[in-house]
Amino acid sequence: MNVKNLFGMLFLLVFVAGCAERPSIKWQQSKPLCVVAGALAGGAVAGAADNKAALGVLLGAGVAYFACDAGSVCEGGEVQTSHGCESDSDRDGVYDSSDDCPNSILGARVNSVGCVDEDEDGVLDRSDACLMTPANTIVDQTGCPVVAKISLEGVNFGYKSSELTLDSKSILDVAVEKLNNTDVNFVIEGHTDSIASQAYNLDLSLQRAQSVLNYLLAAGVASERMTAIGYGETQPIASNQTDEGRARNRRVAFNLNE
Repeated sequence: MNVKNLFGMLFLLVFVAGCAERPSIKWQQSKPLCVVAGALAGGAVAGAADNKAALGVLLGAGVAYFACDAGSVCEGGEVQTSHGCESDSDRDGVYDSSDDCPNSILGARVNSVGCVDEDEDGVLDRSDACLMTPANTIVDQTGCPVVAKISLEGVNFGYKSSELTLDSKSILDVAVEKLNNTDVNFVIEGHTDSIASQAYNLDLSLQRAQSVLNYLLAAGVASERMTAIGYGETQPIASNQTDEGRARNRRVAFNLNE
């Protein structure tokens, strides 16, 4: 093999080896690149001296293999790892190559990808509209508690009725949008005022809960996520001594499953 062809192959090896390495690794740290560089140098010297470029290539590659020092060329602030020299610009304990948030505030507690999620609800603080929610709180895509954002105030029923009013349906339509932003299961609780017997009210409250469940089901909420329960008159939120209080007690509520 003549010298021209030999050096052409070596340059091709440099290109291939370089493309195979991580971009952040310096050539002295890459065994393939370093060996090829030594081979080029050895071949050039030997070829110029006595036209024995092939021997020079082998000697140069061998010397370079043992002379390359992968641990001594990291620059200031870099750390030697199995992937080469790594930096941690924001000093959060996550190397820049794996850090999705490379500019975290110094001292901030970060997750495995270097981003801040202080309340650990799965929504990064930079996108979290409700910071510091309690542990194990079920949140939506904005980081806010689902239960706090699904209001059923106004979903009431007429006396001895389980039929949804137009206003109640409008409120439930808003609830459907919020429910579809989460996969949490929930209980639909039905309630009544204290007029009529306890047995009658218990049955009526279940009918009211079932009426809401059927509406949500028709709107696209999966049936396996919902359970309807009636509590009758046992959990009033207002006095049953007034018309206004009794109207408020004729209601439904959502209770998210833990």
